Amino acid sequence: AVGGQGLYMNSTGNNNTAVGYQAGYGDSPAGWQWDGLGSGNVFLGYRAGKSWTGSNKLFIANSDDLTPLIMGDFSSDDLTFNGDVTYTGSFSSSSDKRLKKDIISYSGALNNIIQLPIYSYYFDNEKYPTMSFPENKQFGVLAQELEKIFPEMVITSKDETLVGNNQAFGEKIKIKSVNYIQLIPITIRAIQEQQDIIEEQQKQIDELKKLVESLISDK
Repeated sequence: AVGGQGLYMNSTGNNNTAVGYQAGYGDSPAGWQWDGLGSGNVFLGYRAGKSWTGSNKLFIANSDDLTPLIMGDFSSDDLTFNGDVTYTGSFSSSSDKRLKKDIISYSGALNNIIQLPIYSYYFDNEKYPTMSFPENKQFGVLAQELEKIFPEMVITSKDETLVGNNQAFGEKIKIKSVNYIQLIPITIRAIQEQQDIIEEQQKQIDELKKLVESLISDK
């Protein structure tokens, strides 16, 4: 540890790294998480992760806020940003055919998409003041409703997040998040299926027009 009282409560854990005053202090509130600091944690910043205990966690912060700017879990390769993220390059995910298996053409997208309600909403910053939610109006889906149609697109956090102003008595919840990127191919497929319907309807209209024209010309 580098910094006064870093890893202060660590008595049995190992392979922990702390940089900053009281970083990884390990004073877990009674009844939340577990007592004592675990192993394989990284705490960077003034009082970063001060009240968090356990193993394989990453905290980057400049206070002991319950929702640090960056939080990660090395055991599951999960990374959480509490705030807005801006990038100037491109954002991509691996999609090379050689990396995939059990590739099956997907159908039924249109029927699923039309069942999915879309809402405008605001995040409840009064109830969850430490979550760094945006203040402006948002548009999107509700994770619990999406989960019923596309359960693969909803991720439930493995650890309970303590939210609220009181670290000892705050609400503990497992937060659900949505993989909106996965909705893009579903939307593309839905448009393709809708286009097939439109083209089939147009074909029927053209045939009916020809039939009407034929009947008129026979008079």
